[in-house]
Amino acid sequence: MPKPHPKSAQTPAHRKAARATPSAPAPRALAVAAFAYLALVFLTARRPGPHTWGIDTLGYFHGPVRIVLAAILVVAAVLILLATRAGSAGATSGTRSFRVPAAIAVLGCGAAAIALWSLRVRSLFLGDQMVWIQNLASGQFPLYAEPLAAVLWRGYVILLHAFRVPVTGTSLAILPLACGLAAAFLSWKISGLITVERRARVLAFVLVLTLGTAQLYAGYVESYPIFGVAVLSYVLAALRFTRRQGSATWVGVALALTIATHLAGLFLLPSYFVLIYRSPQRLGSRIALILVPIATAVGVGWLIGVDPADLLHPFQTLRTALRSPAAPGTTAGSSLLRPLGEFGNLIFLVMPVPALLLLARLLPRKAQSKPAPSDPSQRLVREFLAWATVGGTAAAALLSIPGSPAQDWDLLSILILPAALLAIHLGIGSEGTTPSRRLAWGLASLAIASLLTFLLVNASEKAGTSRFKTLVSPGSVMSAHERAYANEKLVKYYTARKEFDSVYVYAQRAQAAEPGNTRYWGNIGTALYNLHRYEQAAGYFEEAIRRGSDRPEVYYNLGLCYTRMGRFEEAVKNIETAIRVGTEDPKYLNSLGLAMLGAGDSAGAYRVWSYVLKQWPGFEPTQRAFQHYFGTNDPKTPPSAP
Repeated sequence: MPKPHPKSAQTPAHRKAARATPSAPAPRALAVAAFAYLALVFLTARRPGPHTWGIDTLGYFHGPVRIVLAAILVVAAVLILLATRAGSAGATSGTRSFRVPAAIAVLGCGAAAIALWSLRVRSLFLGDQMVWIQNLASGQFPLYAEPLAAVLWRGYVILLHAFRVPVTGTSLAILPLACGLAAAFLSWKISGLITVERRARVLAFVLVLTLGTAQLYAGYVESYPIFGVAVLSYVLAALRFTRRQGSATWVGVALALTIATHLAGLFLLPSYFVLIYRSPQRLGSRIALILVPIATAVGVGWLIGVDPADLLHPFQTLRTALRSPAAPGTTAGSSLLRPLGEFGNLIFLVMPVPALLLLARLLPRKAQSKPAPSDPSQRLVREFLAWATVGGTAAAALLSIPGSPAQDWDLLSILILPAALLAIHLGIGSEGTTPSRRLAWGLASLAIASLLTFLLVNASEKAGTSRFKTLVSPGSVMSAHERAYANEKLVKYYTARKEFDSVYVYAQRAQAAEPGNTRYWGNIGTALYNLHRYEQAAGYFEEAIRRGSDRPEVYYNLGLCYTRMGRFEEAVKNIETAIRVGTEDPKYLNSLGLAMLGAGDSAGAYRVWSYVLKQWPGFEPTQRAFQHYFGTNDPKTPPSAP
């Protein structure tokens, strides 16, 4: 590691780096920013709404939990205020190179695992968890935009089957937890590369751990826990290269694996190109290094069997979202201001304390001397993080325009991860920016309390559901596609709970948002059927078919409605269509037999049920029906396919 250069011996390059080195943000400025943040938290907590989703999570708590969280926030702000008496920087606490005893590391990992498991997600409305859990439980592993992440999830499911562990939300939550432990290790290494002093490294480590991305590792069943680890791995490899501790080849490999994990990793390409351009390599070596991630990505894609057509799926989804009509009442002015407000919410949710550190640097304060850095490579560190921030911020801003950042926070939180690291580096990472002990405690407490409000909301099914319903309420601004998709999540949630009045409400909202989607018409019909409103339900199923639906369950459910209405011949016709369009299902065949009986075709019912008992001997509904209508469970007529 380079030794500190005496001031008198500085080279022109060192003096140039010294001029580029930012001074520490003053505690007084931090105190102003912290109390402003506190005021926003308490103000928005009085009445949480869809436009303050990044800062109002405290409002979903009541009683002791709310009091304790509020108290921690106040104490943190007071500590930051009291630190103004001691100045911006504390005493030197040693260099960043120090070892953590193995016993402490093990205990820390154990404590982190217990915390993540205790605070794991109980509300499945974050992102696409419902879809992922359903696909993993049914053995479906579509690659789409996250091929390598899907392959890793498939391997994990195979492991669960090998140990005969049921594939449930609880058993699946273990993999994100393991990703969290890996992320903590990577964060510790990264904190040592973006700071100089020992105390600053510990604080940086705490601030990285308490970013909103920590929610991804609390039992969050998605591709993003794996993607988060991949991004941190790339950042670590790149930072090591800037410190001349690693090979540029490994940086390229890490980038390729990150992109293979999720195509959104393409946002890191500018930072990689700048890193290679600034490296002291020859032109031929630089060209070879640019080809490394391309060759690695192609090799990984071939190895895991990626179909190039699958890679177009996320872009098709983005196109659908972009073409989706805007919310009613959205003006041109509001359509431009909305992404800014949504991006602000994202910052407050994911990186509130790093944002305060950055904001404090922009507030007016007395001029301070700018000490020379002991390591000129800090400039390359800042340049690398800056380009990663530009790429991530641009991608997050682009995705915020057509979508709903409140629902897509998971991907967006990873995109702004480099911005958080850059803010931490600028705020406490350079020599002379080490905060005092009191200021460090205040910043750490503020970060922990902010994260806890988010984790605890999602660890509570009641609070998480309440928050999601607020986010997708009629007063929220989102595209028609996003609104329909969000309300369908509530349809699935209340269907599982058999609360069909609520299913009907949210099915109507989904259909109103996107009437061209026949699935939503079928959802309303299903809700009405379960509410015993068969004639109305039949109307919605008929409309879904008229609009082009070819889903077998629509024909089947329409047949059930006709059976309930006494229109047995029409019921037989639609259930037979459902069987022909889909696959042979004992439930469908059993209902077909009942419709045939109603239509007076007892021989047909006998034949169908005989076939069911031959193919599925243990299917109880048909056994009971055969016993009730024919007085036996042992049909004598040789079964044949209906």
